[in-house]
Amino acid sequence: MRPITTIVVFVAMLVSAVSSEAQTLSTAAEFTVKFDGIIMHYFPASPLFTNARALIIQGNAMTLRHNPTLITPVDIDVAALRDATGQPVFCDNLHCRVKISGFDMQIGTADLKPAPDPLTVDLTFNDAPNMQRVTRGEIISSVADGLPAPPIAGFFELSGGALTASRFKVYASFKPDHDNEGSRPFAHVVSLHGFVAPNSVACLQIRSIHTWPDWEVVCHEKPEPLTITVENQGTHSSNGQPVPSTLHFALNKKVIVTALPFPHVCPSDGSGDDPACSSTTPLSQTKSMFDAIAGCANTQWP
Repeated sequence: MRPITTIVVFVAMLVSAVSSEAQTLSTAAEFTVKFDGIIMHYFPASPLFTNARALIIQGNAMTLRHNPTLITPVDIDVAALRDATGQPVFCDNLHCRVKISGFDMQIGTADLKPAPDPLTVDLTFNDAPNMQRVTRGEIISSVADGLPAPPIAGFFELSGGALTASRFKVYASFKPDHDNEGSRPFAHVVSLHGFVAPNSVACLQIRSIHTWPDWEVVCHEKPEPLTITVENQGTHSSNGQPVPSTLHFALNKKVIVTALPFPHVCPSDGSGDDPACSSTTPLSQTKSMFDAIAGCANTQWP
């Protein structure tokens, strides 16, 4: 019986080793992209999800200032990130940051393959307002260009993975409410999660005027999931610190042409700082509500 026991133990060890190797490969192929702030998810082939991309919308120079930023792991290839974006890269112990200005991004592999189809959309994504219905307008044509230009700071191609959304704590309504939606949830952070091809490593791919028409591969060193954040939050004009405001939702108007009054976002609990709403709380009292008031919300088109 002892030889049989030895064989069983050996087989168990072999299965464990193969399982561990597969887990490592699977982990390195995994990616998560978090979209936080004034970002519109554009689906030109709606109701299909092909050729979708996220639009990172610029803030204003003096009012409604925003700081569109790509946040990566600290082990990212800094030189490749700098060269691909044409922007300086700033790193601390945990992350590297680069200003999003005039470049396009996507997830793919080191051999320039994009994340595999299909793109799927979870029901939680319905928390992102459908801006065509909300405004009764049309989107500007430059959202389909190869590279972003003002009023768009950056593109992020949504070629594959699963889109989900978390919501702000407080419901809100539109004023005027052209779509009769009433009090509704708003999407706070939208996440794109998925895997690239088996036995591959998930990398960031970037194209800009410095690489056009090619994509530049920007990988990180550790064999673990790639997690990046696309952040487009409002900042205080004097110190650059993030500041919440229901007024920021108006920036979506930059990519929409409509003959109707553009809707304001009015939180259902009377918080916020938009004078167009019937009851608001002073801005100084809303700074602790960064995840509560739906000013810098993710949206979708159509």
